[in-house]
Amino acid sequence: ARKTARARYDEVVAAAGEWQLPRAVRDAMRAWRFDQATTLLDDAAAILDQRATIATSAAASGLTVPASLQAAFENPDGFVSARLQAAAETEAIQRYDAAVAARPAKTDLLQEVGLWGTTPAADLDQARTRFAAGDLAGSASAASSAASTWAGAEDVGRGRLVSLGLLALAVVLATILFGLWMRGRRQAGRAGGAATTMAVAAGIPGLDDASDLDG
Repeated sequence: ARKTARARYDEVVAAAGEWQLPRAVRDAMRAWRFDQATTLLDDAAAILDQRATIATSAAASGLTVPASLQAAFENPDGFVSARLQAAAETEAIQRYDAAVAARPAKTDLLQEVGLWGTTPAADLDQARTRFAAGDLAGSASAASSAASTWAGAEDVGRGRLVSLGLLALAVVLATILFGLWMRGRRQAGRAGGAATTMAVAAGIPGLDDASDLDG
């Protein structure tokens, strides 16, 4: 049993390279708790396989892998932190890739209008920077924001154009109504002036027609 466990230990150590196995593994080997040691070694090997997958995926996405996974791997908690860290890195890479996939190669009018006031490209850059710094939650959030903005740009643009059209229609109608109101006021003013003239004429003795009012 010791020989089998030792062979497995050497295999995992070689795979780990510069990463150090946590003390719990060595302690189990020294105490001849080979079942426990083998379980820990299998967990370590699984994390190392994820490390390779993450490195490959990050390189393909143009991302720099942070050093956080190594620190979690060497943590003496039975690889709990390492599993969580590996899952978070994988999720962040997937979110980043989804944002890149959502980015349109060329934007049309609706998308351009929908993107007014937004910065999805800057969000994507921020996601890349935060990933390299180990801020995986921040990276995933920034990538999701960029993906959502690009994916919804056409619908947002369509809604904005409809709103602008309705606003323009409202302005035109308001202008027409105002013009009609002003015309009515002018007509009312002329009618009032004519009535006043007739009243004045009617009250002056010997005034036969409107021409007598001149002068």
